[in-house]
Amino acid sequence: MRFLQRPETGRSVPLRGLTRREMIQAFQAAPVHLDFGHFPGKDRTPREAAVAGSVVLVHRKGAGANPEDFPLDDRFKFDRGEVDTGALNRKVAAILSDPAAAWRAQEPFRALIRREKQQFEREVREVFLGELPLRENARPSEPSGDSGT
Repeated sequence: MRFLQRPETGRSVPLRGLTRREMIQAFQAAPVHLDFGHFPGKDRTPREAAVAGSVVLVHRKGAGANPEDFPLDDRFKFDRGEVDTGALNRKVAAILSDPAAAWRAQEPFRALIRREKQQFEREVREVFLGELPLRENARPSEPSGDSGT
């Protein structure tokens, strides 16, 4: 890919054929993680990179275009046109010029990731065990006094 050959984007490391440990090390060492995937659904790789400390940019395609799946500001998403015009290159350069600001801007995304397991377990209980979600200030129903007879 031409983008990866541009020197101003820094060193690029394709994440193919790596062990789990090597992936974690790559995420921890990379200030920016670019995910060019087509995202047929929520994808683990950008989430793992974010939690490991990388600033994540995702391809605005499939789930990457869905704010519910990837609630990232638009400056952290890109499309093919941005790759071709150099706009993605400029986004990466802006992040590298102030990575701490970009990292802080993605804190809500990392916080969401940290809550996902708990949310998933709650949704499973609701769907398969019939548990209703707890609401704040909810009180048990009081008998109406009508016995129905």
